[in-house]
Amino acid sequence: MSNGKRCFVSSNMSHTILLFTIDNGCKRTSNLKSSIRELISQLSSQKSVSVTATTGMASLQLGFNATTIHHWAGILDGRYDNEKLVELLDSDDRFAAAKARIHATDCIIIDEISMLSAKIFNMVEFVCRHVKKSTQVFGGIQLIASGDFKQLPPVPDYRLHDDGAYCFQSDFFWTAFPHHINLTQVKRQHEEGLIQAVNELCDGNPSEETLALLRSLDRPVEHPELTRLYGTNFDAAYINQIMLEEMD
Repeated sequence: MSNGKRCFVSSNMSHTILLFTIDNGCKRTSNLKSSIRELISQLSSQKSVSVTATTGMASLQLGFNATTIHHWAGILDGRYDNEKLVELLDSDDRFAAAKARIHATDCIIIDEISMLSAKIFNMVEFVCRHVKKSTQVFGGIQLIASGDFKQLPPVPDYRLHDDGAYCFQSDFFWTAFPHHINLTQVKRQHEEGLIQAVNELCDGNPSEETLALLRSLDRPVEHPELTRLYGTNFDAAYINQIMLEEMD
């Protein structure tokens, strides 16, 4: 076990609230999964742990009966304001299950937190405080979050007045996460030049060495018509169907 992961697990034997992030190429998913297994096995007799993620696909990949943070908190797509959420949680039977989940939870894990907007982050925090009847952050629930803020950002939903601001732009984000572990040991690459290039490109500030490496990889493509990039699934499916029909 790496020192970072050992610190991650041992920290959570107490009531530490923790932000768990990674540098590029650190194989976050496998590290997180093994850490969650250790966490659940060590704390199952002490705490009720809820495992969530910001998307349905990320939840499925996590396992452990994970669900989306939206479903877990009962906030749906974030369409309600706090006043309406209080009314629904207190009097609407459709929100009873979410209320029961929050009541029963001692520790919540949120994966892919980079995709959690400031609006949704604030909303989940409010709901936890309301249901738990507590003035503590997240109603006193132990919070563990993981993600890479240099990857996918939150998706704006202007219809629901969500501008897609990162959750760390919330006024109390760093109050909610007083402890931060960042994994830096790269597992996916071993060439120092490539590691440096990936990090610099991710930061948007490539050095001359990185640009030279990219230029050295420039070469003719043998089958230029076989590789096409599209911005939507619809466009990709359309061209795939055309090519399949041509094969017939």
